[in-house]
Amino acid sequence: MVQVEHLTISGLPLLRVGPQKVSASTPVLLWLHAGKFTDGCAVEALPLAQALADDAVLLLPDYPLAPAKPFPAALDASFALLKWVLDGAKTRKVFVGGERAGGNLAAALALRARDEGLKGLAGQILLAPLLDPSQNTDSMRAATGCPCAQAWREYLPRRADSLHPYAAPLVASRLAGLVPALVLTGEQDPARDEAEQYAARLLTHGVPTQVLRLHTDDTPVVSASNATTDAVLHVIRNFIGQQAAQTRPAARRPARRAAKSAEQPNQAAVPLLQN
Repeated sequence: MVQVEHLTISGLPLLRVGPQKVSASTPVLLWLHAGKFTDGCAVEALPLAQALADDAVLLLPDYPLAPAKPFPAALDASFALLKWVLDGAKTRKVFVGGERAGGNLAAALALRARDEGLKGLAGQILLAPLLDPSQNTDSMRAATGCPCAQAWREYLPRRADSLHPYAAPLVASRLAGLVPALVLTGEQDPARDEAEQYAARLLTHGVPTQVLRLHTDDTPVVSASNATTDAVLHVIRNFIGQQAAQTRPAARRPARRAAKSAEQPNQAAVPLLQN
């Protein structure tokens, strides 16, 4: 039975969605909710999480939002959570993913995890990700009334940050060595071109990448009323299954790890992910 719990990890409130009993074979997906860096919340990702949570644990953080908390606040908070997961879980089947702004953060997490030598990340799932603050693609220019320009200005108040690979993954010059990627877009999605350009660059740099454009007029790609949602869920499940099959369970952590967590009352202990 799927359970939803409200937790706080490293000071970050989140929802844990998944079965009550898990094992070393249970994948963990850190999912960053949709939005434009300035809005959205973890609860909005619950339909997707509950649909995937029969055989996976999903962690849905309420990451900091601009303009009150511009770049890199959301990335820093999400990265601290990812480090906690990789350090405390006995599974090596850990994934990052997200939609829209959350897809940007997921791509940035994969880049930063590689740069800082984090081990155990199995893949990245990017759903209509916002990756290019320049907004110079055909699909973005064709999107009349898109509020993305204002959102980017509030997320990146310092112009220099628009060239930082963690803020704008599409401009990253080093992509080799990243974990496998699944990139999903929609035919009429404003982020379609930048997402597909990023997927093409990942492939050029030798990163195993699956890219799929869904022929739909609906945006976002995943929603309760969207006819393509089932297809998206099917592709995500298959990707997680494929990548998880190529990983090995992590060695059991010493008991002192759980004891350390128990000393921090506002932080969930390791049983968040294992029993």
